Amino acid sequence: MSRLFNWHSAACTHAGKMRDCNEDAFFNHSPAGLWAVADGLGGYKNGDVASRMIIEALADHTQQVPTTELALNQRQLDLHQVLEQVNRHLGTEKTLLDSQAIGSTIISLLLTPKGQAACLWAGDSRCYLLRRQRLYQITQDHSVVQNWVTQKKLNRRQAESHPESHVLTKAIGGDPELTLESVEFDIERGDRLLLCSDGLYRELDDQQMVASLSLPTPGAAVTQLASLVLAGPASDNLTALAVFVR
Repeated sequence: MSRLFNWHSAACTHAGKMRDCNEDAFFNHSPAGLWAVADGLGGYKNGDVASRMIIEALADHTQQVPTTELALNQRQLDLHQVLEQVNRHLGTEKTLLDSQAIGSTIISLLLTPKGQAACLWAGDSRCYLLRRQRLYQITQDHSVVQNWVTQKKLNRRQAESHPESHVLTKAIGGDPELTLESVEFDIERGDRLLLCSDGLYRELDDQQMVASLSLPTPGAAVTQLASLVLAGPASDNLTALAVFVR
């Protein structure tokens, strides 16, 4: 019988240099094999409410359910239900706050000891995989400019600098019915996974990501990633969460 997989992880978040409030939040729970990064939308306080609500819901869920003991498809269904509840609650908060915009992106990662993985997401927070020194973007942004790239109306370089680059097509709290995208894949020993908000990846190139994720520990990796961003303008909140598979 093959040896089961295990992992270790670390995360950090920072408001950046231009904003007083950090609307990013993360969930880092290696024992449950569940991680997430949420990037709040809707301006000061509203986005903070949304991202915090997601993380609190995930924390409550992992206290109630022995997630790593369940099949991956069941874990994805359970996670979807948790996020659907948050989506409904955000609809209520939007009414109470009389706000047109309150929501959050979500990128979540599930791992099993047998080497299965799944990402569920909405918005433009991302999951990357470093495998044998090659960096792969696992998720695809839910944004207007990504749609234009897919339709070949823009190339990726044009999309990065486009004034509509922050306009999302999906988010938790964006619509009464939550639509998440998901992808399943197998992990290998030595894989390094990164969940991050756009305030991190927009400021870094692939070489910087590879070099940071190649450091010996996930703590060193996220510290280096954040330091690289903070050495520049750091005009947005930034979050990095690294999971190293063993």
